[in-house]
Amino acid sequence: MNKPFFKKLGRLAAGLCIVSLLPFQTLAWGTDGHQIVARLALRQLSARAKQQVRQLLKPQETLMSVATWADQIRLARPETKRWHFVDIPLAETSYDPARDCARTPFGDCVIQALTESKNLLASPDMLAHFKLVLANPQESRQARYEALKFLVHFVGDLHQPLHCADNDDRGGNDVRVTFFGQSSNLHKVWDSDLIARSGGLNTTANRVEALLQTRDLAALRSGTFVDWALEAHLLANQHVYQNIPANKRLGQPYFQANRPIVDEQLLRAGVRLAAILNEVFQ
Repeated sequence: MNKPFFKKLGRLAAGLCIVSLLPFQTLAWGTDGHQIVARLALRQLSARAKQQVRQLLKPQETLMSVATWADQIRLARPETKRWHFVDIPLAETSYDPARDCARTPFGDCVIQALTESKNLLASPDMLAHFKLVLANPQESRQARYEALKFLVHFVGDLHQPLHCADNDDRGGNDVRVTFFGQSSNLHKVWDSDLIARSGGLNTTANRVEALLQTRDLAALRSGTFVDWALEAHLLANQHVYQNIPANKRLGQPYFQANRPIVDEQLLRAGVRLAAILNEVFQ
């Protein structure tokens, strides 16, 4: 990919899954969540996929260490901030690109960022599809390297329920709560508080990895990016906003009800990320 093309794509970029986010909002899943997704995916990569990933990453990097790169660059590259979410109204049951992903003429949400554009090479005005870039050996190494890091992150974001639901509260950032007595907000609870309360990175990762033995992985791999976004959106409707006390104090009942939801979404994200990478590097 030539430099002017890649630079232009950067200016035109689009988004991921949750209500409208501002540059300083809480980030999806937090470091632990994204690393759990990457760790789970790495366990399921084919030998060829693992080799290709190692060749693209720098010697000191791993799939886990680059999983939060897309969050880390958002201030330096603000055009990417809307790539992390999609604004599907909480009361709706379907995805409407004109309603949910039409902030710019080229789309501006995570689904658009992940959806294949077959006209990518013919039209430099089309948003880059990271999977397509990653799979194309004719692309520059730098383009494929960034595509890998974006893909690892955005597949994770797509499975955070509050990145796929618009309830006019900036993905729960405006819903002030306490979580086991600590000041927080609903978005942060789902990004990191539930995982931290569950034991943090290693404990949660081990528990989620154990679920691999109990799931129909072929069934989990099925579906499209839109299907997965709607799946997360439904969880926001049925679980995230349910059973919140009037005093907004979240404790053991909310934790016990929703920890399995977080585990399942991390599992699905890891399984699906692995399937994408195995397909790309087959």
